[in-house]
Amino acid sequence: MERRGVTASRRRIGNIMREQGMTSAYARKRSEPHRTRVNEARLANILDREFDGYEPRTHLASDLTYVRVGGKWAYACLLIGLANRGITGHSAGRARDASLVLGAFATLGFP
Repeated sequence: MERRGVTASRRRIGNIMREQGMTSAYARKRSEPHRTRVNEARLANILDREFDGYEPRTHLASDLTYVRVGGKWAYACLLIGLANRGITGHSAGRARDASLVLGAFATLGFP
């Protein structure tokens, strides 16, 4: 349209595409954050953001992230050591369940 000298807003182009049954290349499915259950107990903040001075593998933090792979969600669980802020354990899979976390702990490899 730009080459033809036609000026149109994004909204107008979106309306025309919708009328024609077209979707843009940027259209994505949106995920909603999981709501916290009302009756979940609040946990005490034992560390109180004091992360220094710990022995390796004594204090761990975890992170769960997800990415879209081949049109489906894949999940990764990372265990991060607070002593050196390095990744100490990891696990990946198609299901977001307890086995993902247990798999990350299984990779710790204690001597």
